[in-house]
Amino acid sequence: MNCPTCGAPVRVYSGGEGTNSHERLETERIVELEAQVAEQQAEIERLKNETIHDPNGHGALILSLQNKCERLQKLCDERGRNMKKHAVDFYRWWHNQPGTNTDQGYDTWIGIPDGEPK
Repeated sequence: MNCPTCGAPVRVYSGGEGTNSHERLETERIVELEAQVAEQQAEIERLKNETIHDPNGHGALILSLQNKCERLQKLCDERGRNMKKHAVDFYRWWHNQPGTNTDQGYDTWIGIPDGEPK
């Protein structure tokens, strides 16, 4: 079975519980992006320390790296927001599939108020 939103495969575990394995993959991508941000920030600090001794040496590079960090951080934030929405959409879809576990506990877990139509 594949997710209707992104087409990623959906794994079903022995208890009948479905999970969107692609959500886990997206989390891994976010972690990788955050690691890139941290690396870039460390490089910025290193360059700033070098710039103390050579004021004209790294100004443009530092600015470029700061802009890259900001773009990566925005991408991390956006992916996090999209992942939360995707998870809700996925679980609503999952519970409408024949033979899946329709336990109301899932609704509470993903933040759908009890009684809200799926």
